[in-house]
Amino acid sequence: MEGGVDRISNLPDDILVKIMSPLPAKTIVSTSILSKRWTHVWTEVTNLDFDESFFINIHRPKPEGVSTRIWLMMLKRNGRRRFVAFIHQTLLRYKRNQLSRFRLKYTYDGEHCFHISQWINFVFKRGVQELELDFINSHRYYEIPIGFFNYEGMTILKLSFCLLKQSNSFKIYSMLKSLHLNTMILTSDLLNEVIKNCFLLEDLHLEKCHNLSNIRILDPNLPLQSLSIRDCRILERGLITNTPRLQFFEYFGRLIPFYMELMPFVQHVELDFEHELVLVNASEKLAKRLWYFNNTMELTVCSFFLQVLPTYKKLQSLPITLIFLKHLTIKADLHRELPGIEFLLKVSPNLETLSIEMGKGRRNIGYSCPSGTQVSCFSQNYWETKRAEFGCFAHNFKTMKINDFRGWKNELQFIQYVLKNAIVLEKLIINITRKGVSDEYHSTLLVTAQEIRDYPKASLHAEVLIQ
Repeated sequence: MEGGVDRISNLPDDILVKIMSPLPAKTIVSTSILSKRWTHVWTEVTNLDFDESFFINIHRPKPEGVSTRIWLMMLKRNGRRRFVAFIHQTLLRYKRNQLSRFRLKYTYDGEHCFHISQWINFVFKRGVQELELDFINSHRYYEIPIGFFNYEGMTILKLSFCLLKQSNSFKIYSMLKSLHLNTMILTSDLLNEVIKNCFLLEDLHLEKCHNLSNIRILDPNLPLQSLSIRDCRILERGLITNTPRLQFFEYFGRLIPFYMELMPFVQHVELDFEHELVLVNASEKLAKRLWYFNNTMELTVCSFFLQVLPTYKKLQSLPITLIFLKHLTIKADLHRELPGIEFLLKVSPNLETLSIEMGKGRRNIGYSCPSGTQVSCFSQNYWETKRAEFGCFAHNFKTMKINDFRGWKNELQFIQYVLKNAIVLEKLIINITRKGVSDEYHSTLLVTAQEIRDYPKASLHAEVLIQ
């Protein structure tokens, strides 16, 4: 509104529809009360996003004589009833024949199953291309109806807290480019059958999908570019892939068998085995996992990986050279992880950036330093015995970033070592931690970080930036 003129209302309908489409459904529908001009504009939006949290206000004052637990239950139950009624009314008034995206976030408790099926049929009739059903905080899993699988034409499907059963039809997967399954119950046979029928799949994300024994992706013609597996159990028979076009790979969970064909185009890899408890034979398994990713340009590894990898006695004899690696991120305390960090720096001659996520180290029961280590990795003098023997320090290493800086002695000694030996270093970026520290201690850390500016530097252009 400028000078009493409503410029937004004067925009053409198609522009208003583009502006409104990404907004939550409740916000979109509320525009109908602005004026006659706005009464029907929202009915042509391309996206419908229904989120029950907009209808449940748990902060409403509690009446006297009613327990907190009962009051919260009443607020949630009444809020969900209003939510269901709102969806019905919205879909009745919706006019557009083609729907691009439909999202439903709802706490499913077994009620309104018929209504949910009606909503799904509604969006299918309008050729929905992107569907997200999120029942993530539900008391029970929503069972996907059989007719669901006959729909054809969807490109993005995201399901959370759903029960997926065997079906005779797999049409729904034929055009999918992106499939996200989160907190699902399904068998390995069904998942692998689903993947086989996703002929155009480019992005696969699996999170907390339990009852799986293995994951198989064996079609080399599949255009899969991104694969993310997070906390899927038990996977005792591992991950078996032949995905030559893969560019992004992320794994978070227990240390499972990997059987992977070479991936010449992989650019980003993240490996996090923080749920692993068993150290026996773990080092050999980790070494072989790393070999699969010789071509990666970006690598993120956890504290467990850094501690256990260098304990493998035959590690130095393996053909591991991360010649394409440009960016390395490590989650560590710079304590037990030191030999692992040293190894990765040795085999990464073209490394340009090192990021350290401090405070994410872990203690592995039964862990001991690798044999042959001159100075114990538990020693605070570990780096004093090391020569500047990393090729990356001489030619490419330009940036080091430390997140959640703690000011620990072993942390400062590693920083001192890098500054003293990295000839082409341009930036050391220090982000001081705010996690669980008082303002007084934060000020102390700031002083410690500022003192780093006076450390000896091999590079004339090295700059210490404190954030």
